[in-house]
Amino acid sequence: MAFLIPAGAAFFDKSLMDIGVLGLVLSLKAVLISLVYIWIVDHLGARRGCVSSNRTPFGRVLHAVGFELSLLITSLPIYTLWFGLTILEALATDIVVTSFVVAFTYVFTLG
Repeated sequence: MAFLIPAGAAFFDKSLMDIGVLGLVLSLKAVLISLVYIWIVDHLGARRGCVSSNRTPFGRVLHAVGFELSLLITSLPIYTLWFGLTILEALATDIVVTSFVVAFTYVFTLG
């Protein structure tokens, strides 16, 4: 957030407060989506006799991609309303933000 908020404020010509509140909204949405998504996927897996810790690498990739798509789908309306963007502009914004978060998480967990 310390990197994304100032960059977002400069890029979108919004105040730090506007971008900070957006970051909070998106973060809270991600937590809620995560809880619901994991519950649904684990529940469906349990009905088939699968345990989440026994997923195959392919199953883990599908889980991660499905989760990221659910975040993307729920973020696009927020970006379009918050900034007045088109769907394509919101998609580009989400891809940039998500790429930064993934790269930052990777680098952060190296040490």
